[in-house]
Amino acid sequence: MPRVARPLLTFLELFTIVGALVGTWGLAQGGMGMGDQVLRASPFTTWDQAALALFLVNAVTPAVVLVAALGRARWATWAQLVYGLVLIGWIAGQVAFVGYISLLQPLMAGVGMLITVLASLELVPPMRTA
Repeated sequence: MPRVARPLLTFLELFTIVGALVGTWGLAQGGMGMGDQVLRASPFTTWDQAALALFLVNAVTPAVVLVAALGRARWATWAQLVYGLVLIGWIAGQVAFVGYISLLQPLMAGVGMLITVLASLELVPPMRTA
């Protein structure tokens, strides 16, 4: 894997964790000004439920993945790949439920894609040259 991939994966996972923590706090404070129509369109009945889901999926999960990667756990790269797909799915679900409401949606979908691609590259054995 290129030398830049691991530091970039670490950065992307930290970026996701920080963003999710900020989002969790904002949702728990009343929805960050999104309005009740957004909450009604979501699968949640309260902003606290939405905040908890965001925290668990996009702060705790990548934190576990990041710790595993930094500790060089054998399963860490697979976990990174799966988390990248989860992040893409989270954003796709969000857009499906509440619509396109923020520039963060395509940004975070792109982060998920980049995590997925970088982890995939790490899982592919190096090509042998003759």
